[in-house]
Amino acid sequence: MTNEEVLAHFGTWYRAALNSGFSVNAPTNWKRLGYIPTLSQLKIEKATEGQLIYREEDARLHNVDMQ
Repeated sequence: MTNEEVLAHFGTWYRAALNSGFSVNAPTNWKRLGYIPTLSQLKIEKATEGQLIYREEDARLHNVDMQ
């Protein structure tokens, strides 16, 4: 899932964080990163009862090998 999908689903970042069990600062980190990390996506998927689905490609495209 993308940041845009999460925002469209919940309407505000505040509601996204609250309804998914995150601190209100979590969406700020997702926006800064440009993606939602895997574990966060899985937590959102569970919180939305599958209305938003984890997609590996949305998280993996942004993982960078720092070696």
